Amino acid sequence: MRLSKLINEGEKIEKKFTNRKEFNEKNNRWINKSLSYLKENYPKSVLTNDFILESEKIDKNYHNMVAILKGLKDVEEELDLLNE
Repeated sequence: MRLSKLINEGEKIEKKFTNRKEFNEKNNRWINKSLSYLKENYPKSVLTNDFILESEKIDKNYHNMVAILKGLKDVEEELDLLNE
C-alpha cells in the first residue's frame, strides 16, 4: 500500500456518514492499515510513535494523523524513496 493512498483515505474520513457504526468501522480500518504500514516500514520512527499515540486517544484527531502521514511522505520524497 502506498503512503499516498493512506493519506487520501484519511482525508476522506472527515466526510459525514449517516451511519455512525459505518463511520467508526471505516476509520478503524484506515487506522489499522496506516499502523501496519508504519510499523512495517518505519518501526523506530518518531512519526510512527506520534501516529500510534494519536490513534489511541478516545477523541482521535484524524487531521493530525493525516498530517503525520504527510510529514512522512515529505521525508520520503526528500530521500527519493517513493516508488510511484
